[in-house]
Amino acid sequence: MLKSALDTINKYALLSHGDKVVVGVSGGADSMALLDILCELQNDMDITVIAVHLNHCFRGQDADNDQKFVEDYCKKIGIPCESFKINVSEIAKSEGLTSEEAGRKVRYSLFDEVAKKYGANVIATAHHLNDNCETLLHNILRGSGLSGLCGIKPKRDKYVRPLIRTTRAQIEEYLISKGIPWCTDKTNAETDYTRNRIRHGLIPYIKENFNPSFEDALMRLNELCTDDNDFIDSYTKQKLKSLTQRYTDSSITLNRAQFNAEHIAVKRRLIRAVLERLCLPLKDVHMVHVDSCINMIGASQSGATSRISTCNVILEQGGVTFSSAKLQDGFELELLPEQEIFIPEASITVSAKYVDAMGKADANCVFVDADSIDGPITVRSRRDGDKLIPFGMNGTKKVKDIFIDKKIPLSQRNNIPIFVYNNKVIWVSGCCISDEFKITEHTRKILQLKSEQKGV
Repeated sequence: MLKSALDTINKYALLSHGDKVVVGVSGGADSMALLDILCELQNDMDITVIAVHLNHCFRGQDADNDQKFVEDYCKKIGIPCESFKINVSEIAKSEGLTSEEAGRKVRYSLFDEVAKKYGANVIATAHHLNDNCETLLHNILRGSGLSGLCGIKPKRDKYVRPLIRTTRAQIEEYLISKGIPWCTDKTNAETDYTRNRIRHGLIPYIKENFNPSFEDALMRLNELCTDDNDFIDSYTKQKLKSLTQRYTDSSITLNRAQFNAEHIAVKRRLIRAVLERLCLPLKDVHMVHVDSCINMIGASQSGATSRISTCNVILEQGGVTFSSAKLQDGFELELLPEQEIFIPEASITVSAKYVDAMGKADANCVFVDADSIDGPITVRSRRDGDKLIPFGMNGTKKVKDIFIDKKIPLSQRNNIPIFVYNNKVIWVSGCCISDEFKITEHTRKILQLKSEQKGV
């Protein structure tokens, strides 16, 4: 078993010399084996190991006994142990989660908390090959897509799983050979949960009646699907970048024609990638929702809207905008000369600085009469009633009408910075400056204003 774990660590670069490693230790066989392996590597790899235990309060005295067992064992081998007792059932009830969901949420929150406390850069969990098989079968039974057939990855960000290619039988054999004790969770033998029924019923049945090497076959499927999924993910990221016309922290606009030309598999990935980029929840986004969105983008006219997750989908002339459904309060800030400020709501950087002469003006850079400005400039999102005298004109024009003339999509208008001084609009970024602030022969000081979009 030790060789299997070390091979996995080396193959997937799970650990490096000098790492600080937080390890989840329930007291069960798998976590006790992982703890022992990490302790074995302390000298060779100069790693630091910190154990974390969570008593979920699910099993009464048995859970308390497991907590004491882990605390005492860590003390015996000289490993720091951060131990917690939290009533996870109450959290599940208050947050509308299942006990399993709440337990996972609390565990991973504690792992991150302890990692931060100790400055740890790696968090190790004891998921093993049998766990992965059970996860794959569970995903197949619920109709998962390709990503679900990738199962439990050996590495995800700072989380590593050194035992993911090691069987439960190998783990127990290893512990017995080294005389290491472990706790047994009696609920693992119960069949109330789907995972336990897969473990104790479905897998043994398949092995007995179809393929005695079923786990090996499932792992081959897992590896092939992971390779294919990684390629499609990489391709989707490239496509998302090339199709993106506009991008802010709260919205993404894709080229509609190019999106519609993609294969259906890529379209589905693009939808999910957009939601991920906007940090929107994917938990309840299913194939029927994604395909409905794809059909709307392909068949509807400009102005049509739909909704997926907490995201508004808006069809525009030549584009499709995915916008966070959260109502935008807009933004407002003060800008002084020689200052540069990033506006997170619009993913735009604005700046103002004095210059000796006019340079080349464009949609994102203008030059105005600084003599007309005696104080800070307000940079904000649009308001009802905003108007200005456009450069070269005599009468006023509403900013709303300027947006319409410029064919600026409704979904983008709140993100356009408007530069204002003394309640007068100086510049509508990307559109026009006010004739009242233009450079004239009497201008003594010139102020350069810039508004630059953050890239994708």
